[in-house]
Amino acid sequence: MDTGGMDKGSIISGVGHIGVIVWVVLGDFLFSPSAPVTPSAMTVETISTQQFEELADAAKAVTPAPEPTPTPPQAETPPDPAPEPAPVPEPA
Repeated sequence: MDTGGMDKGSIISGVGHIGVIVWVVLGDFLFSPSAPVTPSAMTVETISTQQFEELADAAKAVTPAPEPTPTPPQAETPPDPAPEPAPVPEPA
């Protein structure tokens, strides 16, 4: 059986290769990445050893606040029982 010189595998391969070539050519234009996020900058100041020791001594001199004493949990009081309904007299 003659298929005209092109078999199914050659057609699939040709379509795939053309698709890849179009993707490479148009890919940068259509699927370009967004601009990268610029990192935030922070100003830094250096201190001498003497300044650091002064800060450390000042931190040691601060006395922490005393911890509050925990209060014991209160026991829940059960709710008052509902009054019993009055008995209904039986008909005579």
